Amino acid sequence: MKKNSVIIDLAAGTGGNCEGTVVNKVVELNGVKIVGETDILNSVKHAATKLYSENVRNLIELYRTVMMRFLQR
Repeated sequence: MKKNSVIIDLAAGTGGNCEGTVVNKVVELNGVKIVGETDILNSVKHAATKLYSENVRNLIELYRTVMMRFLQR
């Protein structure tokens, strides 16, 4: 793989699908980071929910701003 690539091994807890996977560690081999965290799905789920809610909030704010400008004409 190219340097600075990232591999997230979702099967790290059961031995992994990548030769360089170390359970609950992030290792770097030849410039490639291999994430072997076993609880990554729980943290990603929370981050994705937060990101989605921020996007919805920003969309509503943008809509409100555009509507206010439109109504002021």
